[in-house]
Order: sequence, then C-alpha cells, then structure tokens
Amino acid sequence: MIRLRTLTIAGLGALALLLASVPAAAHSRGNAHTPAVMVTGGGWLLAPTPGTTTAATSRASFGLVAREVGSGPVRGHTEFQLHTGRRHLGFSSTSETSLVVTGCTATYSGIGREGRTRGFTFQVTATDAKVSGCSATKDAFAITITPPTGNSTPLYTLALTSLSRGSITIH
Repeated sequence: MIRLRTLTIAGLGALALLLASVPAAAHSRGNAHTPAVMVTGGGWLLAPTPGTTTAATSRASFGLVAREVGSGPVRGHTEFQLHTGRRHLGFSSTSETSLVVTGCTATYSGIGREGRTRGFTFQVTATDAKVSGCSATKDAFAITITPPTGNSTPLYTLALTSLSRGSITIH
C-alpha cells in the first residue's frame, strides 16, 4: 500500500512523504518468492529556477516509491514540486514503467501529469549514499520531465543534486 502524506516542519515548510508498506514475504530471500527491488525516499533540495539566465535556485521537494518484484510490473508513485516565486511546477506520476538498480543508484521511468495535463514522461535517478561501496557522500536526486507526444524538449531537467534534507533508501 502506498500513501501520500504532507508534513509541515517549522523553518522547512511542507514536505511530501510517500509511505509504502511491503508484505513481509517480499523481503524474505529464503523462500520461494522472488526478492523485491525497491527505492523509497523524500526530502527537499535547491534546484535551478526555470526560465532564468542566472544561477538562481528554488526549493524543490519530492517523494518517491518504486518497487519491482521479480519480472512483475513496476509499482510506485513519484511526486515532484518546484516552488518558485513566479510559477509552481507540480508533477505526479500515474504509472512507473521500468526500474534498474545498480550499486547505490536506482533509475526508473514512467508516465505522469503536470498540473491537470496528463501524458508527461519522466525519468528519475536516485542515489543512496548509505549503500556499502558507494562513492557518493550524500543522497542525491535527479528528474527529467518531458511533455506529451509531439514535444521532445524537456519541460524541466534537474541534474543529480545532493539533498538538503531527507533521504533515499535502496532496499
């Protein structure tokens, strides 16, 4: 089960949290079930402000859950909110379509909506610095959001950026 909750912390503002519960059988590697591959996380970071020619940054918050069991479909949900003075970008996934975990990095993609417009595609890269052998010193997040068919220019691209607050966990 996946649930979205908003948490407001004094001095930090609102954070979107995605809570996931995974059946115990999915964690057990000693039974006949195929192990689950899963990435979860949430937090905020400073991201480039779209439409500016300066190094201006805005606060962005995110929440993510992506899970695949064996060769089954990827399930999850992703939220990304960019809070600028002029415009608010609010992206929400409607389906996740692929998930690949290599070492301390998970990359997944899917389809979602920005505001009320559906059909956007997205790709997320998430780094869990707590994974043994990871060269990263902080958890990091990246996202590319591309408009529906007919326009291949991304609506927004955030290169891999260290989190200011929050965490990412590869299970």
